[in-house]
Amino acid sequence: MQVMEEAIRQRAGQLLAAMDLGETFPLPIEKVVEYLGFQCQFYIPDKDIDDIAVVVSHLKKKFYINQNNTPLQQRFCIARK
Repeated sequence: MQVMEEAIRQRAGQLLAAMDLGETFPLPIEKVVEYLGFQCQFYIPDKDIDDIAVVVSHLKKKFYINQNNTPLQQRFCIARK
């Protein structure tokens, strides 16, 4: 597990260096998404899917984000994906 965590830290550091973000806080998630070639699109959920925060389509390179969540929840969920 520790090896995987270190590999994740290393790749994240490489990404931040490539984007020249350094120690930027909070991390501009939207810029990272764009840098990776993805787009964000908001959706208005119906009752059946209201608890789904974010869906990712790797084929379409899009994040579909639940519009009803707070901006903080939206950013957190995008970052996790």
